[in-house]
Amino acid sequence: MQYDKSLWPLAITKLTKYFKSQPQVHWNNIFEGTDACYAPVMSLKEAVEHPHNVARHNFVVENDLIQPAPAPKLNKTPSQVGKIPKFGEHTEQILAQLNLSDEQYAKLKAMAVV
Repeated sequence: MQYDKSLWPLAITKLTKYFKSQPQVHWNNIFEGTDACYAPVMSLKEAVEHPHNVARHNFVVENDLIQPAPAPKLNKTPSQVGKIPKFGEHTEQILAQLNLSDEQYAKLKAMAVV
């Protein structure tokens, strides 16, 4: 069945039904800690709190914003997360580089783009 692509839709249907028959925690208990190629689908909050990611410091929080930590992790030259700008912090500087006319700028402001 694995190598016959014409049977893949049927296999997908069967596997989907099978995996939906139990909650995610059931499958986590079966597969966690095994050599199976498996990872649960998680929200960002769940991923940040997952023991695997916590142990490896895979996320950083700066200015109350969560982001992936820099990768790869190197012992001799560790990377650092730079300052995460606040929302809109550089808007005026970016717009200045675009050389917008006063009319174009006013239109963007009226549309609540800036």
